[in-house]
Amino acid sequence: GKPGLLVAIEGTITEVKGFSAGTNLFVDDGTGNVRVTLFSNVQSFIPNADQLAPGTLIRVVGKTDFFGRVQVVPQLGYDVTIK
Repeated sequence: GKPGLLVAIEGTITEVKGFSAGTNLFVDDGTGNVRVTLFSNVQSFIPNADQLAPGTLIRVVGKTDFFGRVQVVPQLGYDVTIK
């Protein structure tokens, strides 16, 4: 898809990987694993962010971006909802 599209995905976290500027979540939305990139300034505003762990069902709204593969980048903490 084109970068910068606003999309919503819902699925189960399969993997959580920290990186220097935040956290990557890998979310199985039924079509495959989608990488969700949470920058620290967004992650700190996610309600119940401590529950972001494998097996957790989440809904994410974010802009698509392409960094080696398609990823979804939430802009605000409230763009990530734990179901």
